[in-house]
Amino acid sequence: MSARAYERARILFQHLGCDEATFKGSLCSEKTIDDIDVKTLNQIILRISKQDMETREKVIKLFEDPDFTLKWDMHYQEFRSITLKQLKKIISHKLLDACTLRDDPTKFLTIFEVISYNDSSLSTKMGVHFSLFGSAIVNLGTERHQKYLNEITEFTLPGSFMLTELGHGSNVRSLETLATYDKTKQEFVINSPSVTSQKYWIGNAFDAKAAVVFAQLYTEGKCYGVHGFVVRLRDDEGTLQPGIYVKDCGHKIGMNGVDNGRFMFDNVRIPRENLLDKYGGVEVDGSYYSKIKNSTVRFAKMLGTLVAGRALVSIGALSMGKCVVTTAIRYALDRKQFGPNQKPEVPLLDYLSHQRRLFPLLARGYAYLFGMNYLKEQLEQKDSDQKKLHILAAAMKAFSTWYGLHAADVCRQACGGQGYRSENRFGFYRADGDVSTTFEGDNTVLLQQVAAAMLKDFQSQFTKGNLAVGLLNFFAEEVSVRVKEKILYKREDNNPNIYNLRNFICRLLNLEKRLRSKTLPRGSGS
Repeated sequence: MSARAYERARILFQHLGCDEATFKGSLCSEKTIDDIDVKTLNQIILRISKQDMETREKVIKLFEDPDFTLKWDMHYQEFRSITLKQLKKIISHKLLDACTLRDDPTKFLTIFEVISYNDSSLSTKMGVHFSLFGSAIVNLGTERHQKYLNEITEFTLPGSFMLTELGHGSNVRSLETLATYDKTKQEFVINSPSVTSQKYWIGNAFDAKAAVVFAQLYTEGKCYGVHGFVVRLRDDEGTLQPGIYVKDCGHKIGMNGVDNGRFMFDNVRIPRENLLDKYGGVEVDGSYYSKIKNSTVRFAKMLGTLVAGRALVSIGALSMGKCVVTTAIRYALDRKQFGPNQKPEVPLLDYLSHQRRLFPLLARGYAYLFGMNYLKEQLEQKDSDQKKLHILAAAMKAFSTWYGLHAADVCRQACGGQGYRSENRFGFYRADGDVSTTFEGDNTVLLQQVAAAMLKDFQSQFTKGNLAVGLLNFFAEEVSVRVKEKILYKREDNNPNIYNLRNFICRLLNLEKRLRSKTLPRGSGS
């Protein structure tokens, strides 16, 4: 560590209320820095196994291939062609299969995260095929749908996922697409009854041979709500099936490597067996059956199995945020500007105004990363409360995507003219990250769901029994949270890397509040 960097770290710890003696034994001391095992720290921060670290390194190794080099002046059709070629190359390395997201979500999220560092068009196209199309069949289908899994893994049956309509995005229960059962032929008839019922912003629109289409299920004259159906879109040669119409969504603000389109269906017939019937199905005679009698609960169960999709959006946004913040901080350490008379210019990061731009983003990035780690843990646990998991994923998705977009904007400005160059990727991340605030659920709507759940949970503490008991339970929980926070500052094990990381990050997470609440000494450095 250079003398300047050491001094900058010392002053930072002073701002955070750390005395000189504590600082000398902290993460930033010369001896501790030299002794840190970076690989071990990465495993601690990312909370993934040695096997997944190896997976991460394999994916990173892939990007040394010239085929993964990004270009900035492509027509969107060329971009799509290159993205498809890259996806096929990743699949050829057999790093994942149709069931990876269900059986080993951390591994899938790790692969998705690393790919997102390089190109979010590629990670999104992969996500549409595996985590939307594939996971819908895995999680909503039954034994008779297992026949699709090998084709999904091998990418011989590229897939898409049709939920969103022109007239309905967040309000999924009001989808207009119809799936009417014809018991004389034992088939469902898929129809788009209006302009607003067309399936819109469908990824893999021009490469997919099949799709999971969500539609209102009608049988014997009665509607049983939204269900998923496997619909063959194209034959093996890629020719569109009769009754299916598709139009290109055209050039977009970002993610132009993804082939988005809009679909309409005109009396498209599919076998009865193509209904994904884990939570509800139709007998040959047209009678509907389900173990879950309440239609609201059944609907929530169906969509609950798709919660991992929001985790992917979150991790993609955090990947973007980590890239732009890292780039901006490194640049600020290297770029010098002004300084005392007759003395060398000083790095940008020595200026308080620059610290206030970047340090809060760094602190929030760690906070969201730890939140993401917790969400991963919940996804790994098969007995997790699905309702709480849905709320957690919704909150993480909203905050992390807003964070990534805001970080890209602030860091672009913090790098001045260099931030405006395409090869430094700030514009690339801003454009690609924009859509993440609205797909997989509009952020504002998601936070309304989160707020409603939190209020209901809060209310339940006072309605389960005696009001006095409720108050005592509430305050006991608050005290428990405070105690747990304090424990993070204590050294509980013999691993100095773990201790120093916790200590440093806990202080870092308080930095934003401190920066906003008091003025740091003038000319104090960082």
